[in-house]
Amino acid sequence: MAEAATWDLKMAYEYGNLIGPRAPRSAVQFLVGGGMDITREPRNGRNFEYQGEDPILAGKMAAQFVKGLQSNKVIGDVKHYAFNDQETGRSIGNVKTRAARHARDGPAGLRNRRYRRRAGMVMCSYNKLNGDWACENSYLLTDVLKKAWGFKVL
Repeated sequence: MAEAATWDLKMAYEYGNLIGPRAPRSAVQFLVGGGMDITREPRNGRNFEYQGEDPILAGKMAAQFVKGLQSNKVIGDVKHYAFNDQETGRSIGNVKTRAARHARDGPAGLRNRRYRRRAGMVMCSYNKLNGDWACENSYLLTDVLKKAWGFKVL
């Protein structure tokens, strides 16, 4: 969050660019980060990965981090998709919401159209959305991620 408070997109890119070259030395082809959720619940144990509560700023900062990371041929990860804003009970939680809310509250980095074309991979959240596990949810994965947002599956 301190990094996001600078509003320095170049610094976010440089941070990813700094970490990227170190990954191949340890046989890593992808990095599980950056965190693209927004900080909504102050007790969330994953807030250290996120870029604050403003979805536009968070999206831009996280996208630049991953862009810097991927400039070193290390795949960056958009996580967690979707509604992963609490740590306690996240593997049993069931977020009940209308579909329209996801377009507004989806991971910040995926809201950035240019970034969606460059993101290397997406990591689902552990919770359910309207009764279906996020990683098995056809609305989240097919209707929103692939069709509406144009995320390319290789």
